[in-house]
Amino acid sequence: MKNIYLFLFLFNVTLSVGQSILLPSENIRNAFEKQYSKKKPVWTVVFGKNETDVNFASKIHV
Repeated sequence: MKNIYLFLFLFNVTLSVGQSILLPSENIRNAFEKQYSKKKPVWTVVFGKNETDVNFASKIHV
């Protein structure tokens, strides 16, 4: 039983470490702040048809 718990724990840790957080580049954030200076954005990642196509969309958090 201990082995099962140990395996599940290590499996969960490796999945958690393997994920990275994608953030928009600084020029995208600066352009958003310039246009909406007093708003706080909530960024979401939108993937394109290819694996390398990554787009960022933002919603204004009120």
